[in-house]
Amino acid sequence: MKRLVAMAAAALLLAPAAPAFGKGQLRAVSVCGPELCNIARDPGLVLDLERLFASGQKTDPAPIEPFYGVDSIMSGGATGAGEFFPKSGILRWRPPQGEPRWFALPERVAAGLRTTGRGAEPYQPGVTEATVGGKASRDSAGYVALFDGAEPASAATGETIPLSLRFRKVGRSPWAGRFQYEPSTDTLVSEGRAVRVSRDVASMIERDAGLAGGGGGTPRWALAGAVALGLAAAAFAARRARRRPMR
Repeated sequence: MKRLVAMAAAALLLAPAAPAFGKGQLRAVSVCGPELCNIARDPGLVLDLERLFASGQKTDPAPIEPFYGVDSIMSGGATGAGEFFPKSGILRWRPPQGEPRWFALPERVAAGLRTTGRGAEPYQPGVTEATVGGKASRDSAGYVALFDGAEPASAATGETIPLSLRFRKVGRSPWAGRFQYEPSTDTLVSEGRAVRVSRDVASMIERDAGLAGGGGGTPRWALAGAVALGLAAAAFAARRARRRPMR
């Protein structure tokens, strides 16, 4: 593996330079699997990526799915790295300086990276351990679906539960291992981003956290709400009974 990494780095350095973008900008990009790295030969793809990295856009984390490693060399000698998810067309990018960012790639850019990755098998992710609210899950593999069907959400403001995941060691780990989950809104927060998970995923988290109704039943806040509604209805009925004239 070390030999392959060294070969990939050498290939990047020897790759034909893309058009001059100025100091510190992209010169070459590689798309890598566990056993093979391919160099992006299209200067247009490199230019598109550079423009994307310079933009302020960002998206939510990709689902836990197979991915390629993406490495770069810049004209100043700095390196950047990231992960490309060919199915969803999302890229997570870690610049030489600064925090990682997630990008929803234009189809042209995603297609270019898919083409570059041909012949290299992607990394296959998996979850080997999950801990929710301090309790170990008996079905940690199910957390591979954590982001399936997730939607953007507002930041959590209520009580949250810690969720920790350990991913299969494949050389790279694009996803954060630590999250905060807000049961009242099905909101999951990591790396400063908030998403609303699917009802199936929410039920799985709540079940493993030991919340009442976890695993597809009624969550504890819904039970509390039902009790409150029941009490209110009973009080209303009692008031009506008191007001009803005697016959």
